[in-house]
Amino acid sequence: MVWAENANPDPRLHNRLKDVGEELDVPPLKQELRSLVDWVANYTLSSRGMVLRMTLWMGDISAPSAAAGWACAW
Repeated sequence: MVWAENANPDPRLHNRLKDVGEELDVPPLKQELRSLVDWVANYTLSSRGMVLRMTLWMGDISAPSAAAGWACAW
């Protein structure tokens, strides 16, 4: 995922970049959502990728619902 454009990338971090395999035809994330992901990651000392995964997983129809999880706990 491309988080934001960077006109002046740090050359020391070049080995951390990966090539883009393909461009998907999906709408970009809104700036508000990206800001929320950054805030939650910083607040909880979690990686941005893990918070983003949780955020995107919430919209996945195949994911188990919270109600199903609670039903198992009873």
